[in-house]
Amino acid sequence: SSVRVYDPSLPLSGAELSTLPASPAFVQVHAIAVDDSGNIYVADAAASRIAVYDSSYVQQADFSIEASAGTPISPALRRPEALAAVGGVLYVGDRPSDSTYGDTVRIMKVNLADGLLLEVFGEPVLGTNYSSIAGPSVYGFQEGQLSMAAGIQVDAGGLLYVADPAQFAIQVFDENGAYLYYLYDSSNLMRTVTSV
Repeated sequence: SSVRVYDPSLPLSGAELSTLPASPAFVQVHAIAVDDSGNIYVADAAASRIAVYDSSYVQQADFSIEASAGTPISPALRRPEALAAVGGVLYVGDRPSDSTYGDTVRIMKVNLADGLLLEVFGEPVLGTNYSSIAGPSVYGFQEGQLSMAAGIQVDAGGLLYVADPAQFAIQVFDENGAYLYYLYDSSNLMRTVTSV
């Protein structure tokens, strides 16, 4: 995988500004986010890392998430699949390896300045549950539980929207991670909800 940067004011043909150098090389890029300072975050899901570049496209140290100063998160970052950077916060949709979460996704709210974990949400799923908010016998989990995080977006009011294609829906959380509601059309399930 490679990540290329284009000038949005020009057509894509001939408008490439840079190809982000990656060491080690990217394996499977799932998401990219840009913070208010122009720093770029690249979620490499298969490599279990978030690469960081400054606004001049120079690679920095990989982003490290800590539960508290000097204490790594547990379970460790395993498969970051979605990112959003808003107002000094990085939201990471990660599929942890801890069996407490089963095959579900957690959303981590992380302070960009120091990498400290502020919140974790997306209710853990204990055991196996194959009914979803779309109805029984449909792959997925219940309200507030995430099967996938294909995209994350934060609105001006701080509401967090998470695209969950396995749930056929977009789940909405408040700024503290409390589940609020979901968006889906029962007459036309959004099976390809991959971003918001």
